[in-house]
Amino acid sequence: MQSDDAPVRAAGLLLFGVLPVAYFILAVFMAAVGYFLEKLQKLSLRNLLLVNGVVCLPIALCFGWPNPFSLKDRLIGLAIFLPLTALCLGLGAICWWFIAVGPDKRVDEDAP
Repeated sequence: MQSDDAPVRAAGLLLFGVLPVAYFILAVFMAAVGYFLEKLQKLSLRNLLLVNGVVCLPIALCFGWPNPFSLKDRLIGLAIFLPLTALCLGLGAICWWFIAVGPDKRVDEDAP
């Protein structure tokens, strides 16, 4: 009798199929947040990371909580999606912060 490798296939689909698309979508989202914060003249790394934290939890709840199994399985799903979402949004926030600040706006320590 052959064993079913459905969990391994699901993990492979998540890693190679869904995660790159999710990363792209979340990075574009953080770019839009950075753009709107810049238009409001409130762009700072702190504000970008604050938006990251506020948006991260509902997205993780949306993908990690709906599970027909026990509370333990729901918490495991949340523990998987919360760091992944925080990583994607956090990297996007930091990336767009460095793009927004740019080399011409950085403080030069050697300047008089």
